[in-house]
Amino acid sequence: MVVSAHVVQRLRAAGCVFAEDEARLLVDAAADAAALERLVARRVAGVPLEHLLGWAEFAGLRVAVEPGVFVPRQRTEFLAESAVSWAGPGSRVVDLCCGAGAIAAVVAASVPGVRVWASDVDPAAVRCARRTLAGTRAVVCEGDFDAALPAEWRGGSTCWWRTCRMCRVRRSRGCRLRRGGTSRVLR
Repeated sequence: MVVSAHVVQRLRAAGCVFAEDEARLLVDAAADAAALERLVARRVAGVPLEHLLGWAEFAGLRVAVEPGVFVPRQRTEFLAESAVSWAGPGSRVVDLCCGAGAIAAVVAASVPGVRVWASDVDPAAVRCARRTLAGTRAVVCEGDFDAALPAEWRGGSTCWWRTCRMCRVRRSRGCRLRRGGTSRVLR
């Protein structure tokens, strides 16, 4: 399918700043003209582009997203780059409250031999993280904070977590990963 000027105009009228780029992505995602019309109508109605596509670009990787799961932001790429710079081959990295698994994916793709474990309490986020991290050696689990991590990871691991509303429980519960390990808080 070819991107039509009409689709671009509709997207631009709805406030899509990058209407041409979005139109190309929607055309690529649509199986036929009817599917394209449904996608454009939903985008014009305000559905995030990434939720329509089922993925977001993050640090050059595709991160799976779906409704109810936060779309990773470009400014978070700095945190992923920081995690990569701190992690080394053979290290253990834990991404607590991983969401769609964006930071864990960048670490897994960038650090040879790293062992990555990602967890989130939200089932939708865990589904996305599993799709994002498929094909890597990373392990994704569903659980409250660090409760789902293997016992041997609870001491001597490098712990990465982001401070988000759901993860602020860390302050009241304590992170079991701190004992014998290194903690870095990514804000």
